[in-house]
Amino acid sequence: MDKKLAFQILGLSETKEEEQIRQSYLTLLKGTNPEDDPEGFKRLREAYEEALRFARQQDEEDEEEPQGEIGLWMKRVREIYRDILLRREAENWKALFDDPVCAGLDTFLEARGQLLGFLAGHSFLPQTVWVLLDQTFHVMEDFDALKEEFHVNFLRHIEYHVNTGDFLDYSLFEALEGCEPENDEEADDYIKEYFDIKNRLENDETEGVSRKLSDMKRHGVYHPYEDVERLRLSIRLKVVGTRPYADCFAAGEMSDQLEEVGYGGIKGICADAVISYRIGEPRYEAPDNCSFSFDLWAAEDTSVKVTFYKDEEEHTGYSTTVKLEGGGKWKNYVLDPEDFKSETGKSLESFKNTISVMFQLDRNAVLNNVLWL
Repeated sequence: MDKKLAFQILGLSETKEEEQIRQSYLTLLKGTNPEDDPEGFKRLREAYEEALRFARQQDEEDEEEPQGEIGLWMKRVREIYRDILLRREAENWKALFDDPVCAGLDTFLEARGQLLGFLAGHSFLPQTVWVLLDQTFHVMEDFDALKEEFHVNFLRHIEYHVNTGDFLDYSLFEALEGCEPENDEEADDYIKEYFDIKNRLENDETEGVSRKLSDMKRHGVYHPYEDVERLRLSIRLKVVGTRPYADCFAAGEMSDQLEEVGYGGIKGICADAVISYRIGEPRYEAPDNCSFSFDLWAAEDTSVKVTFYKDEEEHTGYSTTVKLEGGGKWKNYVLDPEDFKSETGKSLESFKNTISVMFQLDRNAVLNNVLWL
């Protein structure tokens, strides 16, 4: 288990405070029965041990600064590759490839060698970048000569992507708020996990996929194809319902004037507060390891607070606030239990056994298509 996943499971920001880690573990342990959920119990223990391992390790010394013009150029390569929002822009790579080291008689071969050596282990780039790279460093032209230095499968990988359009639309990647990539592999790991999930579902393998989808958040990036896999999983599990919100919400006003419709073709509900007391009923209760999905529409920028309650005596519950840009467009949200926090910062462990959910809207926002995924 990696460090980011460990702290995500514990509901903590990265810390070296062992007592804070211990207290979070003990709090979560109270709600985890090894007989009912042996896998969850094991996972929580692994997260605790990994967080403690991180807390007790010595801080690594700063990396040695690169030397020479090619070393400094490779540092720029890594900086662009590390940030998926920089990586996806061909202009950033063109500026790199226009550097004199890529054309100099005494630097061209070394720069090409170091770049390809790096990309052999970091090979997720849009087609436009592969084409630029080939135009600059003549990889296809020198294919046979480069086989002496690089594995032929890597060179064929370049050839394929030079001549084939992208499956992943890199322009759709987003960086999650407050997340900074820690290393060159952060976005790559996200992409690898996405393809693993996609392949599993194509083979009708559903076990553990919901948890894998939830775990992807730790990488700090998001791609909407992730939600496509959530939907495919829901279809495989036959969890997705076709019910609109109106069947499970006890209060609210319909907006008869609204012309826009949501993904299910249903007009939305507009009220100051919308609450359901029926999600604890068998017909509406949350499946195991599910996510919570809903659509919002707004004419102007706004925010919506969503709160789950586990007990009738609770006054604060577990809440999160989502931001919504105006402009009259629908936006889909998919949230996991750990997105919801109590006033003390404790994460909601599961949507299972919650008894009600409340949306605090304003008259600018409209709600639609509330579903478990």
